[in-house]
Amino acid sequence: MSMKRSLTLFFVLLLAVSACKLKNGREDVDPREQYVGTFAGGYQAVIRIGSSELDPESGNATITVAKGANPKEIALDLVMGQVTERLTAEVNGADFTIIDKKQDRFSINNTVIEGQYSATGKFVNANEIVIQTQAGAVRGGVQYVKSGSISGTRK
Repeated sequence: MSMKRSLTLFFVLLLAVSACKLKNGREDVDPREQYVGTFAGGYQAVIRIGSSELDPESGNATITVAKGANPKEIALDLVMGQVTERLTAEVNGADFTIIDKKQDRFSINNTVIEGQYSATGKFVNANEIVIQTQAGAVRGGVQYVKSGSISGTRK
């Protein structure tokens, strides 16, 4: 085989291999990668009993985001005061929904309330994160709801 033919074959093979990695002129990038990192900020929570609202609680928060086990999942490590929690969320663009926590407990005057939990969040410009949480239950005909907000800016 001539040198010219060998060189041509080499470039054709190189082009074929690199074309497999390219899609629309770019390498495929995991969209979750832009959200991975640590965000520092704060949290606020308030408990409502019927139409009454207790004093709000607030403090510092750290949110660490990592890619989850599945392609549309992220893992969130939350540190809020003395509370540390790991949650899994399903990502849809910049929005996400917590998928692995369905119940939460909170206490009011030494009484523990356990209720249904839901949380959603959003990445703003991939540099900020905002999470809204809610847990609630009806006990003795009275509705108890704990609402929270957690936010942070990329460190």
